[in-house]
Amino acid sequence: MRFDIPAGARHILQTLNGAGFEVYLVGGCVRDLLRGVEPHDWDICTSALPEETEACFAGQRIIETGLKHGTVTVLEGGGPYEITTYRTEGPYSDSRRPDFVRFVPGLEEDEPYEITTYRTEGPYSDSRRPDYVEFVSSLE
Repeated sequence: MRFDIPAGARHILQTLNGAGFEVYLVGGCVRDLLRGVEPHDWDICTSALPEETEACFAGQRIIETGLKHGTVTVLEGGGPYEITTYRTEGPYSDSRRPDFVRFVPGLEEDEPYEITTYRTEGPYSDSRRPDYVEFVSSLE
């Protein structure tokens, strides 16, 4: 199964993968693709730490969305792309953001509240993984 992924998202995936990091599309964009609906935004997770993500996109417009939570937004191809480092989260005492996060090296250790992941095809894919890695079944 192939999906139409915007050039901006493809560039981000290629750049991070080319620098040696794991990188995946995650969340709602993957659910939308699988349901045949055009995604409104494209979220990305990676093994790159926030400062490594910023270094990969030096010279491009970057918004430090939530560095302590591992999120950097890269403006690419006319759109914003949130890129978040794999992490585990502490409790949500304010019901909105985790009290703390701990960055982790692999997708299997990542504990977001919901994750549906698509391994993209092409030079930026990781052939060691299946096409879909779905830790939470949330397509309904």
